[in-house]
Amino acid sequence: EKKEKKEKDSCGMVFWDAAGDAPAANAFSGVKAPQDKREKEQQKEKEIKKAEAEGKNLVSVNAAVAEMVKKKSEAKKEEVKKIKEKTEKESKAAKRKEAMEKEDAERDDQYQIMDKGGLGNFMDTKDVMTIMKETVSEAATSSGTRCQISIKAGRGEKLFTNKNMAFQTLGDFRPTKGFVYIRGPHDDRGFNLTLLRPAYLYVALSSNPDKDDPYLRTWEIVGDDFTLPDMEDGVEEIVEVKRKLIRDPDARRVAIPKPPPGVQLCLLFVQPDFHLDAFPEEEAEEETLDDKRAQAAAKRAGREAASEKKTGKQEPTLDEKIEAVLAKVEKGEKLTNKEARLHEKHLEKKPVFKCEDDEPLGDLSTFTLVLEGGKNEPPAAGDAFVCENFTLSAPKQKLFDNATISIVQGKRYGILGPNGQGKTTLVRHIAARVMPVPLNWDVILVEQEAKASDRTAVEEVLAADQKVADLFQREAELLARLEMEEKAMEAGEGKMAIEDLEKARAELEQVAVDLEASGAESAEA
Repeated sequence: EKKEKKEKDSCGMVFWDAAGDAPAANAFSGVKAPQDKREKEQQKEKEIKKAEAEGKNLVSVNAAVAEMVKKKSEAKKEEVKKIKEKTEKESKAAKRKEAMEKEDAERDDQYQIMDKGGLGNFMDTKDVMTIMKETVSEAATSSGTRCQISIKAGRGEKLFTNKNMAFQTLGDFRPTKGFVYIRGPHDDRGFNLTLLRPAYLYVALSSNPDKDDPYLRTWEIVGDDFTLPDMEDGVEEIVEVKRKLIRDPDARRVAIPKPPPGVQLCLLFVQPDFHLDAFPEEEAEEETLDDKRAQAAAKRAGREAASEKKTGKQEPTLDEKIEAVLAKVEKGEKLTNKEARLHEKHLEKKPVFKCEDDEPLGDLSTFTLVLEGGKNEPPAAGDAFVCENFTLSAPKQKLFDNATISIVQGKRYGILGPNGQGKTTLVRHIAARVMPVPLNWDVILVEQEAKASDRTAVEEVLAADQKVADLFQREAELLARLEMEEKAMEAGEGKMAIEDLEKARAELEQVAVDLEASGAESAEA
């Protein structure tokens, strides 16, 4: 029982009084019974649950506060992002406006190319334009499609030959700074160039998803102080420019590979080095071949002269060699490999009856070809052969009905199908040019199978080159003729005049030179 101390006037003594209502007395005793152990545990559990409930409420309150703070933080970040995008957009628009005003302020004839004097004077406009025109002689895509070479690309000009995308500004790639733009198709972004003078090649690229891709890794990356081209809305943004200087005349033919997948834009600009001389002209192929022939002839003449000096013998003529070979054949004697080739070439010179059915094209009169429009009107030139809605029929059989075929240069095709369905017939009609094949195309049709002969596989392949085959044949004839004359002279029965002998040797030397120049000696290897 709780009591409090109070003073009472009882003869100077102090007594304790009860502080509250006294608890009900126990039925058996006036003192409260001690609490049971299980009740204590239950009481403790209640207190623990109460504490947990109060803690959960606290956690839920804290989570709600954290969520609110997170939302406010995200909203603030979004607001900062929008402000940043707006600032970047305004900055970009300001730069675009400034570039457009700068381009508008520059006249077409204000080329900003310094001359060699070093006094800060600009080059003459005509000289600049002439150099720009004579910088790139040929430009094509990786697949061979020709590109446009533009020395006056400007705002509003098309990015590609086959898509309506345009430049807003060209940045520092303006023609007034000496830049030539190579315009190709949108979906064919590799380039092949032939330069006539030293020049810088600039490749402007959009973002690359694969940051580790080594595309043009050896090229120099242009710094941030270089103003990039700007395109109309909806077109990928140029984010990187790489360049390379071509100075070596032997490197005048430049191949720029296609960019990796994911790179949407790949633009090519060429800036000539106005202070360096143009590349020297390439020697004509005939002149180069003549030089090679002369060098080979000199080598062979030296070898043959040394051989003749040692042996004191002269080569027989081709006719003499052939007569000797024919004599051995008539006697049934075994021929050497060289004699066997000479005998085969001699037999090939004889006229042989050729059946018309053996021609690769065969007789097309039994087939019926119906073209759209009723006429075969091939284009003068083109990068593709296209024949739409044609019908090709054989007697009592329709092979192709309202069909379309397209063959693009630079690609390889195979025609698959069961036997007798018209694969070879279609190819023969294309080779015969009864279908609209571009006139600037060469069409060559070869046999499906090689004709049976005694020639080896190597000889069969070498015989496919008619020019080389003729040279081999002529060489064999001259060798046989000179060998036979040599034997006749040893027997004291020489019939050839010295002049004819020298002519035969000179011709043999020339044939040997032509064979060496054509690479025939290494073809068998």
